[in-house]
Amino acid sequence: MRSSSLLLLLAAALAAGCDGASPATPVDAGPTDGPAPDLGDLDIRAVSPRNVALRWVAGRPGEVRVERGDGDGAGLVAIARRPAAGGRFLDLALTPETRYTYRLSLCDGDACGEPALLGPVVTPASHAPPVLPSVAAPPGAADDLILFDLTPAFMKEDDDGLVLAVDRDGTIVWEQFWATRPANALTAVSGHRLALSLGGLMTLIDLDGSTLAQFADVYAHHDIKELSDGRFLAVAWDIFPDPATGVSVLGDIAAIFNPELTAIDWQWRGRDHISLAERNGYDWDQVYFGLGHDWTHFNSLTLDEANGVLYVNVRNLNRIYAVAYPGGEVLWTMGDGTDFGAGLWGHSHDTVFLPNNHVMMLDNGLFRADGEFYSRVLELAFDPAAKTVDIAWEYRETPDFFAAALGGAEPEESGAILVTDGLNARIVEVTREKQKLWEVRFGDRYWIYRARTVPRAFFTEW
Repeated sequence: MRSSSLLLLLAAALAAGCDGASPATPVDAGPTDGPAPDLGDLDIRAVSPRNVALRWVAGRPGEVRVERGDGDGAGLVAIARRPAAGGRFLDLALTPETRYTYRLSLCDGDACGEPALLGPVVTPASHAPPVLPSVAAPPGAADDLILFDLTPAFMKEDDDGLVLAVDRDGTIVWEQFWATRPANALTAVSGHRLALSLGGLMTLIDLDGSTLAQFADVYAHHDIKELSDGRFLAVAWDIFPDPATGVSVLGDIAAIFNPELTAIDWQWRGRDHISLAERNGYDWDQVYFGLGHDWTHFNSLTLDEANGVLYVNVRNLNRIYAVAYPGGEVLWTMGDGTDFGAGLWGHSHDTVFLPNNHVMMLDNGLFRADGEFYSRVLELAFDPAAKTVDIAWEYRETPDFFAAALGGAEPEESGAILVTDGLNARIVEVTREKQKLWEVRFGDRYWIYRARTVPRAFFTEW
């Protein structure tokens, strides 16, 4: 799974700061003024251009009232009440390069103890472009947040990493930035944490940006999911020599990491089940980061834990594998080179398996069987026993959009679909009736790997 090139790449990532430290943003820990007797170990830090983290240790039960004011301590206004035992609060949607002061009081109902004044603290400059919706959300739109990465177009291994959570008005609620450490495969997990590939390393971060855990022995990419037992399912590269020619091949594994990210508990290697002769000539000629010829390119995984089936989307073969878990044997395949589903999609991303044998995907449309160039969202109804598959729902725009790579489609609880048009740096929310509810565009300077909706409480209840 490793090569000297991979080791050099990982070493560069580690040298850039993949060592458990907070992201490379200024931290301003201001003094406290007369700490209250019932609140101790007070700490205040600007952890991003939009966020300040407060911490405390409470001497008794109750709630902590949080007030925010300007840098001189004037204009203090109550903004939150948090359980005292939680010991922390994350302020959201702040203004970059601005001085803030906070006052904390431990309260029992309306009766509050002596307050403690913290600060001032200064938020750093932002690396994010303006978020200006091109289609405004309708009244009564969902109050959840859109979580996504922004990557410089034409990605390089030393690009910066920028991730944002925004509301539908375009307000940036949360922001994190990592210099020369690209971020993707971003997903919210339990405990108000984020799992992502950071500089190629499988990483868990807290919402204050601090690194909680990291696994450096494989290059993780594309997809990470948390399992019911707290472990993590992720895609990682498998680098090996072609037995016939000796050239380096960039294959993939589906790996299950333990909750602490200290070991891989289980893995399924593509090369153990797929013939190396099955390849897409165009993709094979792409040598990623000098590491190897792009062979399989897994880009999404789904583990049906109840039924013991792992679904693996193999982009470069236009094929989905259903794999027995934990046995590893292939139960069936769907798509090109199989006996059902051939020619339906071209280079799909972000397969989402739904009840009753339905699967949703972004059909990027690269090398489409009909020769046309367009992308679309597909929901397919499949029956592996009968070897049939039909299009149950499709979203295609007029005029068409085309994004040859990246992107995804997420069904939301409301019934709407959040579509990431990755190479065009666009996120659009559509109804089942194919009406646009919301849209934002970032122009040709950026790409977006994938966007997800996250409940606002994921951030407010940190």
